[in-house]
Amino acid sequence: MLRFSFRRLLTNPVAGQTRKMSGANLAGSQKSLSGMVAIVTASTDGIGLAAARALGQRGAHVVVSSRRQSNVDRAVELLEREKIQVTGTTCNVGKSEDRERLVNMTVEQCGGVDILVSNAAVNPFFGNIMDSTEAVWDKILDVNVKSAFLMTKLVVPHMEKRRGGSVVFVSSVAGYQPMPALGPYSVSKTALLGLTRALAPELAQSNIRVNCVAPGIIKTSFSEALWQNEDILGEFKKQLSIKRVGEPEEIGGTVEQCGGVDILVSNAALDLVYGNIMDSTEADWDKILDVNVKSAFLLTKLVVPHMKKRRGGSVVFVSSVAGYQPIQVIGPYSVSKTALLGLTRALAPELAQSNIWVNCVAPGIIKTIFSEGLWQNEDILGDFKKQLSIKRAGEPEEIGGVIAFLCSKDASYITGETITATGGWSCRL
Repeated sequence: MLRFSFRRLLTNPVAGQTRKMSGANLAGSQKSLSGMVAIVTASTDGIGLAAARALGQRGAHVVVSSRRQSNVDRAVELLEREKIQVTGTTCNVGKSEDRERLVNMTVEQCGGVDILVSNAAVNPFFGNIMDSTEAVWDKILDVNVKSAFLMTKLVVPHMEKRRGGSVVFVSSVAGYQPMPALGPYSVSKTALLGLTRALAPELAQSNIRVNCVAPGIIKTSFSEALWQNEDILGEFKKQLSIKRVGEPEEIGGTVEQCGGVDILVSNAALDLVYGNIMDSTEADWDKILDVNVKSAFLLTKLVVPHMKKRRGGSVVFVSSVAGYQPIQVIGPYSVSKTALLGLTRALAPELAQSNIWVNCVAPGIIKTIFSEGLWQNEDILGDFKKQLSIKRAGEPEEIGGVIAFLCSKDASYITGETITATGGWSCRL
């Protein structure tokens, strides 16, 4: 049974909904958040407003906030015109009394809290990090990090009453690649990455998911000094596959018979080897790499001309958690899944020139026929659960949803990336 389990582990059939890249937003057309209540901080402009709009379009009652009443009034009026359920109030997240009032008002007027999007941030400093003062650090860490945690602490009891919820922190690409003139701000955004990982295992016990979004350069008033300066923007563009600035909505929100191809989901895979990698044969490697890697590339090569005719498209490869953490007894299979991570990164810059995005999904343990020997064996599954924050196997639909997101307009500023959907299994390459 153990042999069967590992041989059939970790790749899953997924049937994701598809959409034309030029068509209506798939995710936005579904009221998937109907009946839920979402608090979005700093949500009267930019990314915060786009997030509130996206949540509202999916059926959530959104609670927007800003330090200025005039900004709140304007945002509420805008969202109400779009038939979105919305409540607004002033809130300075750096003040404990404002945070408490925001949460209390939400519970009293909306009945509870299901979602928190922590978007508020400040940056009062520009220059060499060694010139920053203690007051600068206090301000940035208070608003960008401490308030994110303290808001989470306030909403969690209300989420627990509703048997679950979702927390999303808005970090930044600067959290991964600190910007020299924005040192303290960059550090605060790195801290949010750590806060996400620290909270996720603990809150998963209450069915509360904690995740983070790290946008690049987005056209907001907060970052206008970057994208309005052609010299600075030009330098940033050199590092981008998609040679433009992102829009807030892109953060707020994955041939013959049909007339063309817009989306390719490359999911096919096999595993022939169970045992020590040194015992695998050349024939084993040929078969595994032919199906798991080469076919993914060759299919992409076939569909790209058709995507170009339609002025764009989306390619999604299905890798595996084994691509990040090779499993000893399925070595060649694990290597093939790592190769897909590299294929994603290699193709993305080249195909971005044709408005074709290339991304990847790396599932964990999913309840499919392919892996039933694993998740039906309580002893084996129990060992894997020890590494998970969400203590269960995933459902195919949970991977299908990620794939649909990557193929949707909501993901139009994402390329060359891999989303791990592993139940909290830490994945780093």
